[in-house]
Amino acid sequence: MVITRGDTVGGSQTHVLEATRAMRARGHDVRIWLGSAGEFTAVLDDAKIAYEIVEGMQRAISPASDLRAYFALKRSLRGFGPDLISTHATKAAALGNWAGRALGIPVVFTAHGWLLVPGATGARQLALRWGHRAIARLASRTICVCDYDRRLAVDHGVLFDDMIDVVHNSVSDVAASSRADPSTAPPRLITVTRLAPPKDVATALEALAMLRDRAWTLEVVGDGPMRAQLEALASSLDLEDRVTFVGTCNDVEARLARSQIFVLSTDREGFPMSVLEAMRAGLPVVASDAGGIREAVAHGVSGAMVPARSAERMAQALAPLLDDPAMRASYGAAGRRRFEERFAFDAYMERMWAVYDRVITARRST
Repeated sequence: MVITRGDTVGGSQTHVLEATRAMRARGHDVRIWLGSAGEFTAVLDDAKIAYEIVEGMQRAISPASDLRAYFALKRSLRGFGPDLISTHATKAAALGNWAGRALGIPVVFTAHGWLLVPGATGARQLALRWGHRAIARLASRTICVCDYDRRLAVDHGVLFDDMIDVVHNSVSDVAASSRADPSTAPPRLITVTRLAPPKDVATALEALAMLRDRAWTLEVVGDGPMRAQLEALASSLDLEDRVTFVGTCNDVEARLARSQIFVLSTDREGFPMSVLEAMRAGLPVVASDAGGIREAVAHGVSGAMVPARSAERMAQALAPLLDDPAMRASYGAAGRRRFEERFAFDAYMERMWAVYDRVITARRST
């Protein structure tokens, strides 16, 4: 497994962690390569999962550092001698896919969202399109984590449809004791997110400011460079006594279980793990209609989808849930059923392993 960032825990890191644990449990030998140490490598240490830091593998483009990182990664992968390389995130994919091609080792690239905007034109979008195309086509196979991302890749000419497998993200289930009671009043809202673009906590705060006449509290779980700015916004909206910024936490499961509504405001997404974790806990979800979120949340059944950057529409979606405990319970139960039926972890691992197995078998047969 090759992934760029080890200093934070986001959706792609959670994906790598869960997949690694499951594959190790099945007897496979798995190692992770990262470009940095920090929050995620601390999790790997606790889980006793082997990893290596590749100096110079960073998000920013730096020809000299990128070249050094490529040769370091290539040497290390040659020493490990894997049957398959699984790459995640753009820079890790650029270096890992290239190294795999040079070493003759098959590569499966998992795209956790593209930096492409439907209908957008201009030099930046053209460069992104060709960059994504060059990276993805070095891999033996590409996994998209939702149908939205598959369509985006095909529509922009990054890949042909027959080069892609769609395997929706999943998370391991939790015990019944870690499930929420959405009917509890007054409702506690929770968002689990990074406080940096493309996440958009500001719109959620503005929406809740329109609903200050109702009883509610909001817990913001996560950290990032915009934390001070968002705390100042909450204060300016006179919400400082109702919104708590708790930073990065290792007890998200327990915090979700104590909550009644999950909120995610964002400009761009692939298929966020945080939404699946909320559905797993049995929470109704109110989220921006971005990326593949609609493939998880059934609008009007398990939650509500609202246009991105629309505080008014988010307030309109939240108001009936704040007022009606029975509606919260109904939406939460529907979300939990949807999680069990569509996003069960064992079925997800079978689908992902089927892609890995086909790629390994095809390379061995040639």
